[in-house]
Amino acid sequence: MSQGGEKIAQAYDQLWDFTEMTASIRDIYRLAPNDFSMNPQAAGVTLYQCSQKPNKTPEDRKALEQCLSEGLWKNGGKTLADRMISREEEMMKEMKIYQTEYLPKRVLPSNWKSDPQYTFEISSQDRNQMTLAYLENLHYDKRKPVSDRKRLFGAFNGQELLPMHGNELAYGKNIHHLWLKGLENACATSAKDNQPKRVILHSAYFLPPANMVRTFAKMMDGTWDCHNVHVTFLTNSFETTDLNVINIYARYEMKSFFDIYATRKGHFGEYAEKRSAKFDYFEYIPARSQNGEIDKDRKISLHTKVTVLGDDIIIGSANSDVRSFYMDTNNGVYLRNAKDFAKEYTHWVESILADTTQTRNLTPDHLNGNISLDKLFKEDEYLMNAIMVRFKLDGRLSPEAKKRAQEIQRSFGQSIDTAIKQLLSKDYIEYYGEEQFAVDREKIKLQREVEARFNRALQAF
Repeated sequence: MSQGGEKIAQAYDQLWDFTEMTASIRDIYRLAPNDFSMNPQAAGVTLYQCSQKPNKTPEDRKALEQCLSEGLWKNGGKTLADRMISREEEMMKEMKIYQTEYLPKRVLPSNWKSDPQYTFEISSQDRNQMTLAYLENLHYDKRKPVSDRKRLFGAFNGQELLPMHGNELAYGKNIHHLWLKGLENACATSAKDNQPKRVILHSAYFLPPANMVRTFAKMMDGTWDCHNVHVTFLTNSFETTDLNVINIYARYEMKSFFDIYATRKGHFGEYAEKRSAKFDYFEYIPARSQNGEIDKDRKISLHTKVTVLGDDIIIGSANSDVRSFYMDTNNGVYLRNAKDFAKEYTHWVESILADTTQTRNLTPDHLNGNISLDKLFKEDEYLMNAIMVRFKLDGRLSPEAKKRAQEIQRSFGQSIDTAIKQLLSKDYIEYYGEEQFAVDREKIKLQREVEARFNRALQAF
């Protein structure tokens, strides 16, 4: 970078150093010391030794407390400082194993590296024409001096009744602002040039917030001419993710979305169908051995957060989920007019989509009506039982409590289904009046309330 690096470094340092209401390891240790739980062997010996002592009088209990605190260290317990050193040594050892044992033996798909279309460098054309920008989603007002910045909560910065959709920049959500504008731009440029454009949301966690759902609606309801745009959602499956609650609720969101998409002609009209983008939805699947069993030595789990928006790309830490929009602090880079890079990345992703040993296409099931609410409810019962067994909770809930938990889960899933259909409803289409841009204010107000409730309900996942 020939210039501007100092400002980027300063912005990143300010983001990193913003610690208001952030608990350090020492803060947590002070409030919840974990010496015994982190030294199980020494703790076991110490507890046995001290259990032989009397515990009747205040003096006995004081002596017992001293026995426990001193005995842990005498029996080989490590202090917090020692544990931090040990953990660093373990990380360095794991890094060496990764570099010397894993990387040389890594088996890459046949389409990777051997494909002549992969250049492994930014092309001269992209270097000459591309604009590179640093992006941030922040939870403080960057316009204020560093000493005066306070943590702000949620996408509305603590003022949840204010309209959020369309005002992402005003609330510091720069990444999401570019996501939404990038979707609109992909449609506009594809219509203007009459050329196909590819949009790929390649995200580890996919549970789109309300403003993104509303933008998808504009891409299929005729608001924008997106008939040359092909949109792909590619994310983890329940089997490959490390946060399966996202997938549980994303199933309801995608079910509702594709219900409307499949019936868009009847829902929005023939004009809308002609202008609609094409949408599809893929998930990664676990690697399997020759006998068909899941191969535990080749665990696949996506952590990527890359978005292709025609000729533009966003790479960063923000996922396409409510939490990234509503709560998390994120950063990334925006590559504008990176045509060769976008083309190469798209080619690579499409090779993954075509490989049925890596991904599965759920679009046909959605479009053919094979995914119903009743089917999702039954899946939820199975998944809830599996989760309780995994965390050894299956024996702790009474039948009545288990039934109540299932009812709550079913109600929550149905509320997501209803909210998505409201957000995609033709009642909220913005239209042009005879003299000026006109909208039904009451309906838009109701829509904003639906957006706010939807985001608040899913922000924690």
